[in-house]
Amino acid sequence: MFHKILAPLDGSPLAERSLPYVEALAQQFNAEVVLGWVVQIPIPATTGYGPELRGMGALFNTNAERERATAYLLNLQEELSKRQIVSSTRIVESISVSGAIVDMAFEEEVDLIVKTTYARLGISRWLQGNIAAEVLQHAPCPLLLVKVSDTDVSFVAHPARSKGRQIES
Repeated sequence: MFHKILAPLDGSPLAERSLPYVEALAQQFNAEVVLGWVVQIPIPATTGYGPELRGMGALFNTNAERERATAYLLNLQEELSKRQIVSSTRIVESISVSGAIVDMAFEEEVDLIVKTTYARLGISRWLQGNIAAEVLQHAPCPLLLVKVSDTDVSFVAHPARSKGRQIES
């Protein structure tokens, strides 16, 4: 039924809550997993002048986040490999996280997107919008949403994330 599953991640424990579902579905359907990460490019506050002209070029340098994403996704890929799950990684840069997830889904020809959703409030919601709703509206395939809460600390972290650490319960 599912041949390819996209798991958009951002390195946070909340985003990782989708991984047990991704793994279970991948094993059940012998599906490939695409581990995705969107490096968000900040929008300059003023138009007409590039950030480098205002001495702010370093703020828009995405190399550090790309390196972090690469190390993180390769670690997860190794963990999936140990479970005989075929996976690949995909890192993209975009102003729009939801648009980049939808583009990844189209380009990778995935059958399912599995991601977490949690309530953003205030300025965060205004600036970023509801990513899950936007992905749902434009995705070329079904979307499985895993609802999480940032106040829920009583979960067991994914093995790739918890190397040698004590897990609270």
